[in-house]
This record gives sequence, structure tokens and C-alpha cells, in this order.
Amino acid sequence: MKTTISVELDAELASRAGALATRRGISVNQLIAQQLERLTSNDEYANARRRLNHIVRTRRNASERLLRQRIRDEHGTGK
Repeated sequence: MKTTISVELDAELASRAGALATRRGISVNQLIAQQLERLTSNDEYANARRRLNHIVRTRRNASERLLRQRIRDEHGTGK
């Protein structure tokens, strides 16, 4: 399903976009759609990477806490 949107551009920007689209052999509409796809895909990737980094840090911290506890238990410090 496709949705139509309207975008208001400065005349100079619209002209440059038209020239770029022509050089690429596509319409300005396709050019904008491709760029929006890239932007949103990169954003999803960045969000997934942040979530993964959070999981890795959380697990690393938990592992470090367990290791410290094991060392304390083995040495009888009980802290």
C-alpha cells in the first residue's frame, strides 16, 4: 500500500533534486522515497545496535558481579 504525501521545498532545492533525479534516471518522487527508506533503515539499525549494546553491557556487568562474588566466597571475605 502506498500513501501520497506533499512536501514543500525551496525552489533551488527542488531544482537540484530534479537534476539529481534526472542524472539517476528516476523521478524526484522515487529519489525522495529512496532517501527516506535509507534514513529509516539506518535509524532501525541504530536502534537495534543500541539495544544489543545494552544487552551486552548488562550481561558483562552481571558476569563481573558473579565473578566478584565467587572470589569473595572463595576467600571468605563475605562482602
